Amino acid sequence: MMMNFNKDVEFVARARAFRSVRTHRFSVSGNGTVRVWDSIAHHFTTCHELSESAPASLRSLAVCCSYGCELLLQGEKWTIHRSPCPLP
Repeated sequence: MMMNFNKDVEFVARARAFRSVRTHRFSVSGNGTVRVWDSIAHHFTTCHELSESAPASLRSLAVCCSYGCELLLQGEKWTIHRSPCPLP
């Protein structure tokens, strides 16, 4: 899946990775590869144990972030804090 940006987009989001649900740092590349920051190895990795649906959601967030949107965590849900944003 090709994305609309040429460089990696980094952001934080709450998701289940490395067997724990918490706020993680993510990086999504222009080719759609989702990586999670591994705080032990000190680099982004694709060995993250994300659910099947999580990468698609994280790619959508990456597209939003690539347009300069700011995301705000309200409870368990991320909402768009600043526009413009391509997401509905």
